[in-house]
Amino acid sequence: MVEELNTEINVRSALLVQEYSHRDDIRYERELKNTFISLCDKVMKKQKAKKKRKGKLTETATSITGTTYVIPYQLCQMPPSIDLLLVYIRILKAIYEDSPSVPAMLTEYILKVVCPTT
Repeated sequence: MVEELNTEINVRSALLVQEYSHRDDIRYERELKNTFISLCDKVMKKQKAKKKRKGKLTETATSITGTTYVIPYQLCQMPPSIDLLLVYIRILKAIYEDSPSVPAMLTEYILKVVCPTT
């Protein structure tokens, strides 16, 4: 009887650990998705603000230089993987911060994700 209880305890403990691990994975994925959405929103707001400022400039004022970037995305049935979300987040952060590394990051993304050679 004691041995059966110990076996049952071990089985349920292993199941509990597995469920906690799954819960942590779901929370991490949710955080990444929220970060992605937040960064998309920030980038779009920043672009709108630049367009408004640029429209208000007179001919004698200095123009605001800004490049619009497009991240290629292939629509599929499944949401992007966690690794792909991390790539998107990294690119969006660079775009938001006006980093000079954005073109290189987009090129790398296109070559490795959108059009892989292998």
